[in-house]
Amino acid sequence: MQIKNNTPLPHGEYFRLCSSCGICTPECTVKPGIVPGVGSTATPQEIAKYLLSLEKNGDVHDSSDNSIPPSFICTACGMCDHVCPYYVPFLEKLMAAREWLQSLGTVNVPKNLLEMEGSITATGNPFGFAREKRDEWVREDFPALDRADVVFYPGCQTAYNFFRVETAIMKILKAAGISASLPGRSDQCCGRFLYFLGRSGMMKSAAMANVENVRKKGAKILLANCSSCYLAFKKDYPLMVGNLPFKVMHTTEYINELIGEGRLDLRRPLNKKIIYHDPCELGRIGGVLEAPREALRSLPGVELLEFDRNRGDGLCCGGGGLFEALDEKQAFAIGERLVKEAVTKGADIMAIACPTCNNVFAMARDNLKRKGELGGKLQIKDVAEIVLRCL
Repeated sequence: MQIKNNTPLPHGEYFRLCSSCGICTPECTVKPGIVPGVGSTATPQEIAKYLLSLEKNGDVHDSSDNSIPPSFICTACGMCDHVCPYYVPFLEKLMAAREWLQSLGTVNVPKNLLEMEGSITATGNPFGFAREKRDEWVREDFPALDRADVVFYPGCQTAYNFFRVETAIMKILKAAGISASLPGRSDQCCGRFLYFLGRSGMMKSAAMANVENVRKKGAKILLANCSSCYLAFKKDYPLMVGNLPFKVMHTTEYINELIGEGRLDLRRPLNKKIIYHDPCELGRIGGVLEAPREALRSLPGVELLEFDRNRGDGLCCGGGGLFEALDEKQAFAIGERLVKEAVTKGADIMAIACPTCNNVFAMARDNLKRKGELGGKLQIKDVAEIVLRCL
């Protein structure tokens, strides 16, 4: 089957280079063989060849076997960019190619992602949950203020699925005497999901709405807990709507500042070994590497451990870039590698700074336990949850 295609593949010169290279293949999160016999695999080189073939032949991906188009088999971890000797910004060019795919029609876009796109349009979040439930678990203790110096933007995952993290962050801010507010039910998806889907125009609309929502509160600082939301505000929004009238920080950065200023009374020792995982978008792409570690080292009774691969070279959880929504079995299987390493190194707690990582590692741990491949009682906790236990 073929589709009419009169528009050339954007950045074809980059994809032609990638199609003949493959140097980044050993570092790819979803390369063939990464988890033998499980799930979807592809490499930047294979994706480039697929896109060039689609441009030339107009072939439509055959999804009769429920397989995922190669152009969407990617965790957006940025490792290919990180190791590329030719400085090819592959991730950025792949997102442009996904926009090109959308312009050709939706035949090469996974159906469930299109359904999630519809949910964002209808409810402001990819899960389709009711907007009035966005602050359901916290509104009584932390009502949205009309004016606040700090606005904590929880993002969809945290607001709906990790409200315990949302509560922990708000309790920390309260303990530090910070005038902080949640956006409330007018909050909506940051739009990075749409960026990964190839809908940058829709993301710009989300950017305008979210920036205005924060601006109206007179906020000086916008806090994001999700690494995708952080990149959306920090990197994407200024390119779409201009300079923002507030500073953008990840919650780990701000919590570390509060600790450094002596505004948190950390009196309760943990007496735990903690290993910190660098989220790809926050660490390798966003550059936030030391603040989470400094915050954890400041806690009484904590021994901070490191993965063999860490900071800019850290391994992906397996769930980013929409991949968890497409092949969660494969995502969880990829996450098992780091869970096993955390246990092998003797960690009591795996510290997380991104809700996607939180979900993937928790499921990977539980899967390993069910298979009888994991002993011990490894806890998966957001950095904020860990800090709160010391107050």
